[in-house]
Amino acid sequence: MLVMRFPGAAERWMCVGCLVVLSLVACGAQQAATAESTTFAVSSSAFVDGGALPAQFTCDGSSMSPPISWTGAPAGTKSFVVLMDHQPGPGTYKWYWVLYDIDPTITSIAAGGSAGTVGTNEHDAQAYEPPCSKGPGPKTYTITVFALSTKGEMPADAGPVTRDVVLQAVTRSVLAKASISFTYTRS
Repeated sequence: MLVMRFPGAAERWMCVGCLVVLSLVACGAQQAATAESTTFAVSSSAFVDGGALPAQFTCDGSSMSPPISWTGAPAGTKSFVVLMDHQPGPGTYKWYWVLYDIDPTITSIAAGGSAGTVGTNEHDAQAYEPPCSKGPGPKTYTITVFALSTKGEMPADAGPVTRDVVLQAVTRSVLAKASISFTYTRS
């Protein structure tokens, strides 16, 4: 004989309550993850995202690095990395600025300034290299800030700390990244 037991009102409400709590927890976690991943942002007081870089930050000006700042770093950020690069063709990159092991309390770099440890630019100099575009038309450059869950130290045997060395070293510790781009056209 098959006996079916239907839960009483209290048991039904407990089941409904559990489903509501589980739904709210899942929804809250999804909203928190979405909010955290969309709040990290980088900006500059010298140009707008997608705008032209003023000449003073290029080889046609004073060649100093542009000011940048970032906000909304995720909880648990232990350091930042800043990279500035340009992609002249598919799969190729030129890099102009590599900063790593930036203290998590730093959220901006002044014009001509630096932070953390300076890596090498494309020409093996430990410095900001200003854009000095060749060829016709505007070129697009990108500054990316990475928030890391670890200190941004590089392996002792890494050799010159280039863009690729930094990217390989931080791959597993990136909590968030934010980018800003600009164009530069040389006359």
